[in-house]
Amino acid sequence: MATHKTPEEITQAMDKILHDVRLEKSHPSNEVRFGHYLRTALAQASIELSQLASLLGIDDELVDAILDGVLPASELDDQLLQAVADALQEDVSVLHIFLGRTVSAESSGTNAGAAARKGSRSK
Repeated sequence: MATHKTPEEITQAMDKILHDVRLEKSHPSNEVRFGHYLRTALAQASIELSQLASLLGIDDELVDAILDGVLPASELDDQLLQAVADALQEDVSVLHIFLGRTVSAESSGTNAGAAARKGSRSK
């Protein structure tokens, strides 16, 4: 038998849902922050979504899911992150940081060539 909620209980439940939605919007997940960062980096590098997909060897839809922050960070392996870093001429440790991963001294130097290229472009 279904129980009927009072108007007050329904209002409380709706208030909780709205609170949770507002909280999620004010504290985006690592995946969402990562996606925002990638969109900005792609725009600055004049790289289209389809170009990135081609460089990574994945479907446009998967790149879109990454950019939208809906693909779980656990699905973004080190090889894919390194390919993204190479495409953006970025140090892979930056991508790890956006995903909330620990960065070691060894991993922060994995794209030293990209860091050198970035440095030479800004001079």
